[in-house]
Amino acid sequence: MQHPSVVLDQHLLAAAVLWQRRQRAVAAPHFSLRDLVTLDGQLDANLAGVRLAGQAAWEACLPQLKWRDSGDVFVAAGLAIESQDADRVMTVLRAIDGTTSRPIDEVDRRALRTAVVSALIACGRDLGKTHLEPAIELLQSSADPFWRFAAVAWQVDAWLRCSASSQHNWQAWLGDPDPDVRFLSARAIGLAARGDALEAVKELQEDTSLSVQAAVQYTLMLRGDDPQTAARRLQSQLLEIEAILATDFGTTSTELLDDFWRSLCVALPIAETQTLIRQLSQGSEREQRLAVQLGGELGIRESLPWMVELLASPTYGRVAAEAFSRITGLRLDQAPFEAEPPVGHEFGPNDDPDDEDVALDADEHLPWAVGSVVADWFMKHAQQFERGVRYLLGYPMDIAWLSSVLKLGRQRERRAAAVEIAVRRNTPVLDVASHTSWQLAQLDMQRTVSEEERCDLLAAGAMK
Repeated sequence: MQHPSVVLDQHLLAAAVLWQRRQRAVAAPHFSLRDLVTLDGQLDANLAGVRLAGQAAWEACLPQLKWRDSGDVFVAAGLAIESQDADRVMTVLRAIDGTTSRPIDEVDRRALRTAVVSALIACGRDLGKTHLEPAIELLQSSADPFWRFAAVAWQVDAWLRCSASSQHNWQAWLGDPDPDVRFLSARAIGLAARGDALEAVKELQEDTSLSVQAAVQYTLMLRGDDPQTAARRLQSQLLEIEAILATDFGTTSTELLDDFWRSLCVALPIAETQTLIRQLSQGSEREQRLAVQLGGELGIRESLPWMVELLASPTYGRVAAEAFSRITGLRLDQAPFEAEPPVGHEFGPNDDPDDEDVALDADEHLPWAVGSVVADWFMKHAQQFERGVRYLLGYPMDIAWLSSVLKLGRQRERRAAAVEIAVRRNTPVLDVASHTSWQLAQLDMQRTVSEEERCDLLAAGAMK
């Protein structure tokens, strides 16, 4: 039998690693709702094991805080919050602030704040709001807007999940002196479909922060009475605010930007979005990637020949494969379509100590495809796709099909379906990154289907 301390260490390590894995999984191209249910179950089980250890778990967490690993911070913050001990919460915050150890980069600090917000959300879900009160009071009373933001972020999350009845003070959030809070609040009003707050949001159109201006246009694009004008204003701002969001929101900035770009396809006329895609395709490498991704989001047949041409590109091949699959529903990760990576090209970090490029491969989980085989398939099946009609996974984007994709698709496809449904029905956007117990309840699902059944249902148009 293993010593209790060994078992505790295993639970602590597993919980930290699983939380980090989940942070990546919610926006990953290869994760489905079923995969996320499994991951949530594993994370919840290890967190339960940590909680059973009581005081010993907290003492075991303390030495790990010096490393400032986001997973360790998530676990330690959770234990501190649920203990209702303000001193423990302050211990975690000081470790992140760098007041008790080496200085910390601002982007890294913001990533660790995300772990604290996630701990607040998890504790509120599992143990009830009362367990959060000491931590929330401490964060809200902080003179540092960095930590007040964490309290508001938790409140906004709770508000989004029960926005129909929630009475949180969004007026105060929109008037907060911290631009990060104003950004978060303005965007949340669009996600929550709060029409009663639109006039207050409009007052921030000339905000001193460009990122807040973008969040305002995003909300007006989703919920306002002139979505196309708002979409055009947002489009003009997006490339300019990329660096700002990267600084302000760290690792979550990519998700925010992708959400903004994706939503343009919902609001703009198809012809106008095509023009935007052509313009981006002539720009920088980043802009060309965006062009391919937006082509997949737009979902029209006219983009498919261009995507087939790009399949042989070492830079854009996998992005094009994802976009082609997004439109047609064709699985390019299996024979005879899947290809080997191109010879002579390296993607992601390698073992060379002299190579300073340690950036992760952004397309790691996307397939390479054999362009000639895909081209032959398209020649035979092109007539299945009408011109000027938007498709997602092989079928037109009507509400019934979008609802099926929300249940059966992978995470990026589910996110696209959630936004489409929310705009068409003027309902809150279902958060596909939230805990799966809440998602299943919202979708009225008792269980998720097997991977084989999921693929079969998607191929059959969910039995259209």
